[in-house]
Amino acid sequence: MFKVGDKVKCIDNNCASNSLTVGGIYTIVKIVDNKRLCFSDDEIYGWYPTRFEKVEVKDTYIKLENVNVTTTKWYVKNPVINGNHITYEVAYRVSNGGTIQLSSSSYIILDDLKFNTCSKKEFDGLGAIRVELNSEYTAIVSKDKIVVGCQIFSVDIVKNLVKALEELNVSLS
Repeated sequence: MFKVGDKVKCIDNNCASNSLTVGGIYTIVKIVDNKRLCFSDDEIYGWYPTRFEKVEVKDTYIKLENVNVTTTKWYVKNPVINGNHITYEVAYRVSNGGTIQLSSSSYIILDDLKFNTCSKKEFDGLGAIRVELNSEYTAIVSKDKIVVGCQIFSVDIVKNLVKALEELNVSLS
């Protein structure tokens, strides 16, 4: 009925209101004993599938900003609000110290936070590594491309550059 990666909506949180939210959308990370659904790698027992129905959900992205501390922002994919906190599929905290991906088994307390929209492009850029090239340019390196200013280089182009350096006997170590 369900498989890993499916998105499901909780329709029954009887005796589980601290853990499940009716109407909450969850992504199946693993299935235990061919039947119980788990929503994080840390879960051991899982939830019976009768508590859920499969849904087709378009990914949602939001940005949370603290009204008191403007140097920290949270970027969240597929948020689920539960009382005064929010759980998520993926989240990043961005501050002066850099960007940190948060554990999917944790949550963000909503005190003093305001919601803003966030594009998929903006969110996807957070998982990239930034490399300072000089005082004017920073390369943003992701799994499929490198962006420098307005230039976008595919991984194939980078491979060709490395190959050219090797042909010139330039050591890359």
